[in-house]
Amino acid sequence: MSLNSRLNLYQKLISDLARVRGGDSSGARQEMRWLLDHLQSSPQSTLPVNSRPSSSSPISSLSPSAIEKLVHLVDQRTRLFKPIQYILGTQPFCGLDLRTRPPVLIPRQETEEWTLTLASKWNNILKYFPSQELHILDLCTGTGCIALGLASNLPFGRAKIVGIDSYIPALRLAHLNKNKLESSLKGNHVEFHKVDLFASNVEETANILQKISPSRCGFDVIVSNPPYLPRSLALDPDVKMWEDPCALHADEDGTSFHRRILEALPFLLRKSPLPHPESSSMEMVPRLVMEMDPPQSVVIRKMCGQYEQEGWNVQIWNDFREQAR
Repeated sequence: MSLNSRLNLYQKLISDLARVRGGDSSGARQEMRWLLDHLQSSPQSTLPVNSRPSSSSPISSLSPSAIEKLVHLVDQRTRLFKPIQYILGTQPFCGLDLRTRPPVLIPRQETEEWTLTLASKWNNILKYFPSQELHILDLCTGTGCIALGLASNLPFGRAKIVGIDSYIPALRLAHLNKNKLESSLKGNHVEFHKVDLFASNVEETANILQKISPSRCGFDVIVSNPPYLPRSLALDPDVKMWEDPCALHADEDGTSFHRRILEALPFLLRKSPLPHPESSSMEMVPRLVMEMDPPQSVVIRKMCGQYEQEGWNVQIWNDFREQAR
């Protein structure tokens, strides 16, 4: 293939990627860089090792078989709408390189952001209590991203985290990620279990969760990125065609999981073992964090009304787009 033909092919591939991204040519070029890196890191790679790609076309020095593989990957992305994370097989999250497999929900940047925020808050709190162990429950764990992200960003050996999900492929992937990333978890214990939040009544479900808690009497912190999209919400093809709908959609308004978690909360939280510190710089202790769709913020705030009346400090954190999350 001539250099001119390679340049034309590269421009066509970028154009195809931009089309599936709604015209975002910058994002298309970033996806192309990821695909080229993916090809180069593949054990079966036939990319030249010592050649430098031309500035006009990053594929100018690829072997014919590598070009064929690249075209195939772009075809998966543009014709089949396969998410780039499923093509690459990984997704960065909280400094970890998580495995991704369809149809298990792909970790999002919004989730990563609040996970790091929560870890930072608890790091600031735990420095006042050097012997305290933190017990965390991650509901609807999926890939295990939140549980593993917290484990890798909390102090060494200070956390025991339990992640639950009702979907077996998700749990298999979570176990795979845990085993792959064990050395990055800073001695914090993470385990995963199959539990369906809606399989029985609230008290019975809470009793099951208490039995798998490290203390057998509940948790200090509960986190969840539950299904929260309304059933009527239209999805982009790469989401609709590839990701598990049960991990995306809840009921008509998308708040059934939030309601269930709030109902179970009194049975799941153990009495806080943390005494009130003398330091005035001590932050509020986050005990429950649930992700939501921005339009749900008013409804979910009302759902938390009972806890506000009991003295809880209910906050809504904005994400990097300044949307309630």
